[in-house]
Amino acid sequence: MPRDAALREERLQKKAQAQRSNAFAREEVLLRTRSEAEQRNLTRERAYIDAELKQKQMEISAANEIEKQRIEADMRTQISHIEATERREAEFVLERAKEREFVAQEMQSRLQLEKELAEERQKNLRLEYEAKTRRLEWELREKSSKVAHNQRV
Repeated sequence: MPRDAALREERLQKKAQAQRSNAFAREEVLLRTRSEAEQRNLTRERAYIDAELKQKQMEISAANEIEKQRIEADMRTQISHIEATERREAEFVLERAKEREFVAQEMQSRLQLEKELAEERQKNLRLEYEAKTRRLEWELREKSSKVAHNQRV
């Protein structure tokens, strides 16, 4: 009987060993399954984080492009304003130059007219002087001839 008990004990030990082995195997499978599940979760989380990162990078890139275009548009607007201001200033300078030229021409014309007027006045004064001289000479001859006639008579 002790042999039976020993066999039974051996069988019980083997059975316990098998159960322990099965438990270890189940535990290993369970741990492996959990590890694989965690790995999949981590992979999924990584993919999600990568997707979010790409989305944020695209948003930042789009925002940067929009800002760049806004800055370029502002610069073009400022350049247009500067060019328009320069054109207005150039037109103003040109208009002022035309006005000065017109005034200079008008002054030149006025000076010419005043010169002609002065020449005309001088001519008229000379003619008046000559006429007065001739009249005086005539009066003088008339008086001389009356005096000479009175002296003869």
